[in-house]
Amino acid sequence: MNIKLLSQKNTRMYRFVKNLGTTVASMVVFLCLSVSYGQTTIPCADGAFNDTYCYTPNDTNQIVYTSDSGFPLRLTFIEGQVELNFDEVIILDSDGVTNLNAGNPYGNTGDMSGFVFESSGDTITLQITSDGVASCSDGLFVPLNYDINCLTCTDPTIEFTNDGMCETGQQFTIGVDITDLGSSTSITVTDDQGSAAQTATTTGVLFFGPYPATTGVTFTIETGDLNCDFTSGIIECQAQGSCDVLDAGFDMFIDCETFCTDLVADYIALPNLDTTSYQIQGPLCDLPAVTGGAPTNLTIDDVWSGLIALPFEFNFYGNSYTNVVAGANGQLSFDATLAGNYNGWAMDPADQVPTNDANYPLNTIFGAYHDINPAVAPATADRINYFVTGDAPFRIFVLNFNAVPQFGCNELLTTQQILLYESLNVIDVNIINKPVCDTWNDGLAVIGMQGNNLTEFSVPEDRNVGTWEVTNENWRFVPNGGPVTNASVFEWRDPAGNVLSNDPVFTVCPDQTTVYTAALVVELPDGSFDELTDTITVTKESGCSPFDCTDDVFIEDFGTGVGRTTHPFTDLEYNGTTQLNPNQYAVTNISTGLNFGWHQGMEDNTSGDTNGRAIFFDISDQPSQIEIYRRDIAVSANTSHIFDFAMTTMYNIDTNICSGTGIDSRIIYQIEDAAGTVIATSTTGNVPNGANPNWIRYSLEFNPGANTTVQLVLLNDIFGVCGNDIAVDDIRIRAEGTTPVIEDPMDMFSCEDNPGSDTATFDLSSQIAEILDGQNPADFEITFHTSQEDADLGDNPIATPTTYLNTTNPETIYVRVERLNQNDCFTTTSFDLIVELPLVITTNLPSQLDVCANEDAAAIDATPTNNGIDLSTVVYDWKNASGTTVSTDAIFTPQESGTYTVTITIPPCSETTVSIDVVVKPVPDLDLGQDVTLCDSEDFEIIPAISGDTTGAIFLWSTGEDTTSIIVNQSGTYSLEITTVDGCIVTDDIVVVISDPVVVTLNEDFDVCPDFETIITATSSDAGVSYQWFENGTLIPDQGENTLVITLSQDGASTQEYSVVVTNGDGCMGTAVVNVSLYTDNENCVISQGISPNGDGLNDVLDLSFLNNRTGINSFQIFNRNGTAVYEFTNYSNQWGGQTTDGEELPTGTYYYVLVLNGEDPVFGSSYTGWVYINREKK
Repeated sequence: MNIKLLSQKNTRMYRFVKNLGTTVASMVVFLCLSVSYGQTTIPCADGAFNDTYCYTPNDTNQIVYTSDSGFPLRLTFIEGQVELNFDEVIILDSDGVTNLNAGNPYGNTGDMSGFVFESSGDTITLQITSDGVASCSDGLFVPLNYDINCLTCTDPTIEFTNDGMCETGQQFTIGVDITDLGSSTSITVTDDQGSAAQTATTTGVLFFGPYPATTGVTFTIETGDLNCDFTSGIIECQAQGSCDVLDAGFDMFIDCETFCTDLVADYIALPNLDTTSYQIQGPLCDLPAVTGGAPTNLTIDDVWSGLIALPFEFNFYGNSYTNVVAGANGQLSFDATLAGNYNGWAMDPADQVPTNDANYPLNTIFGAYHDINPAVAPATADRINYFVTGDAPFRIFVLNFNAVPQFGCNELLTTQQILLYESLNVIDVNIINKPVCDTWNDGLAVIGMQGNNLTEFSVPEDRNVGTWEVTNENWRFVPNGGPVTNASVFEWRDPAGNVLSNDPVFTVCPDQTTVYTAALVVELPDGSFDELTDTITVTKESGCSPFDCTDDVFIEDFGTGVGRTTHPFTDLEYNGTTQLNPNQYAVTNISTGLNFGWHQGMEDNTSGDTNGRAIFFDISDQPSQIEIYRRDIAVSANTSHIFDFAMTTMYNIDTNICSGTGIDSRIIYQIEDAAGTVIATSTTGNVPNGANPNWIRYSLEFNPGANTTVQLVLLNDIFGVCGNDIAVDDIRIRAEGTTPVIEDPMDMFSCEDNPGSDTATFDLSSQIAEILDGQNPADFEITFHTSQEDADLGDNPIATPTTYLNTTNPETIYVRVERLNQNDCFTTTSFDLIVELPLVITTNLPSQLDVCANEDAAAIDATPTNNGIDLSTVVYDWKNASGTTVSTDAIFTPQESGTYTVTITIPPCSETTVSIDVVVKPVPDLDLGQDVTLCDSEDFEIIPAISGDTTGAIFLWSTGEDTTSIIVNQSGTYSLEITTVDGCIVTDDIVVVISDPVVVTLNEDFDVCPDFETIITATSSDAGVSYQWFENGTLIPDQGENTLVITLSQDGASTQEYSVVVTNGDGCMGTAVVNVSLYTDNENCVISQGISPNGDGLNDVLDLSFLNNRTGINSFQIFNRNGTAVYEFTNYSNQWGGQTTDGEELPTGTYYYVLVLNGEDPVFGSSYTGWVYINREKK
């Protein structure tokens, strides 16, 4: 399956507590005994087939799996091991030869878990080739457990992601991200926590939860094909864990626009939880020192220390202990009987925790267990040391392994810690550095724990017995059970000590600055109680606006940009380069470099800006330099306003430059008229310095009276030389505003979702444009409510306004339009939701319509007859008996018998469906056949092909005859009309053409020379004919003329048959055939150099028939040595046998001949001459 298990918040993949290992292993060993070796048929319809195999020494078994329906197969290993480098896993493809696992014969260092193989055909074979020593049947390796699936489908691609809300007291959700449905059209997802199943028909994310932080969730995916269904692994939200036993969080500030905030406490764990199981976390915290502890005196290799007394009780897998022993190979055990005894070092990859191997004792923490040697010089007694840190009842016992050499690789040093937390019973394993010595013990190591028996264990993922190295890795084992005593709890308390909540996440809504206390209360073993507390201060902004609505009059946020710049509304001296001195200022985006005693790296107060600037003042110590800021602002006369600004002190008390916490700051802020008369004034009061910036907003209400211009002024009110420096940002003047001006929207109308329900689904958000009447929706927060009270209070907004289902008909919906970020500045309006009832539609549609099968049916008109209907809005949908739409017009003409339905819709809500039975009267099928052409001038009988009932029918031919057939002898168009007893008429016609035959002639059969072109000419008795030429009965393409050029190959058949088919305009045809043969003797295709005319039939004449046939010989002449013509012949072929023109014998001798040809011969040209010898027998 294409499955990913991801965590958004964690640096590691999910860690799974494998606490079923022993049970599974025992079950698998039993099942191995029942494996049937040979061929197993996989029923594809049954989904995954699970099998197991436990191989033996010298194993050669082949397990063959074949699908029952020809589909390829997939083999997926769930778990199982083989001996690394000795026992190979072979997966044979369907050909029985190709090894699909050639690249990984031992899996992942012997572990086959997660390996997947797919065959190319319907068969896949598993084979183990083992040596004669260690094997699964010896109990040394986990048996192979695997599934076989038929590839009847394509897997979906699904990723499981949590939202990272994994810490104690939180709840997390899981997103099931389906990026590919594979071959499925619908995927159903369910979890094992009882959540409602969800179905996806498209790609996207399904969300499940919330789940408590310690929950492990498994998902089942159903695709509609069992071979692609699967169950995910356990998906957990891996907590990072807290680094503090208790942390109430950072102090918080809430401004005037914020009424409530969440207190979020963080703690490692609640005290006294049940320890029968553990949750694994992975915090990255500051670690205790690895030196300075009490020595364990472990200076000998492979031994356990003496008993080490714990100063507190520690509960481990349900038992309380006060003593531990340290193992020289990286362990801590609660088994006191191990003290001073041999500490085993030998490890084997098959020794996966849990194991009953003696080197892995019960009630022991392996952190990390591997062969290390504290005896390597210098073997100091405190190389393995321990100490206790913290205060009761939350102390921490620390066991250190500090730079201990690895056995066999003394240069490789291991540094690690095991921590035990008092009251919390939490265990930390901190691996600071653990390299791999691969030349000894295979470099094997393990992190984990075993309890009282092999069912109690906990191992981080990828940290069971194996070869791995790591630096700076931390593992925490937190008790995963419920409280052993209800007295050990977490509490949030108010300043009076009242318990507000036992939930670490709690919402508070203070109306003034308030200190809250987080407490971990623990019941001690003697029954008494103790606690650990931490506080958080929530500062509530002062000077909040008294107005429900405000309009911005003036805002100074000092802009954005990098570096220092000036500002025109202060009389202080600008310093653009060096550290500020008293009575100097700078406007900049960051405080770094302004003064070495100030907060460094501080940014401005404006939220959401990049490189936002503020103004920084190094306040003067001279009372004469009291004014730091003044500017004129235009305001509305006789209107209430509010002036406010944000300020923070700048001195960082952690620099210790000033005495104590330095001089406080105190600023007078006021509004004056143009003449300097104070209209309103206030003071910040003494503002102390701190270790961090603390932006606080101060405000002042005023009414300018008749003034339309005022001056805002900032005055220093404390003078000194160290500490009273400030930064100011976001200076504002706002006038009392009005509530949003909105329009009352029209009521909404819709049709019933289901007949008789009186309900419909409405998109309430579609009303927003009408309500705002052109205003920008981004300036408002708009919510919909079901009561006026909720709208006034802003409570219970409708969660899904785009798909709201009314609850009554009509129903009033109330709208709250609130100015953005002004919770008390709003206006409400309302509108009604009205579900309209349908109209009863009437028509003139008949219930039945009769038509002949071969006639156009009468049109059926579905136009409504109701009065007052806008017919242009009516929608029609005609369907046949199978439900297929056949028309969307008001008028429909059916073409066949059956029941037709028309659905008539009149917007918005009226609809009716009417059925009409169309009865089609049968008519016989009449076919006079294809048009006929007769080429021999013969008569033709027209015999109609009729199917269907013609009983009582009347036949009428176009000739006037009423017989069932007629005979014609003239070309023409003839028709027949049949009238049935139902009055239905069917007709057909046929065109008859009567023509004379076509005569075509070709040459007589003739011989040709090989590889020379020869022309065959066809002569037709008709003009305007078409020609088709054939060679041995096969059509010769692209030859449509009356001539055909042929060439016979010497290597081909000695005789070829050429035929021509001639077709005239009436379609009549004639044919002729000619056989063309190669000369039997190739010498017949050359001019002989001599003849021997003795009457024996051999070379008696000069045979030039081949040349006459090919080119034509116009004239042939023979000359004696004297140049006298002794023989002449026109159209010569083979007439000369050594005689004169007069028929007299010519004597033996050499004669000269001259040939004149009818055309250009490819060999001899248009004329040719040569010598010929007459050889006569002597008499």
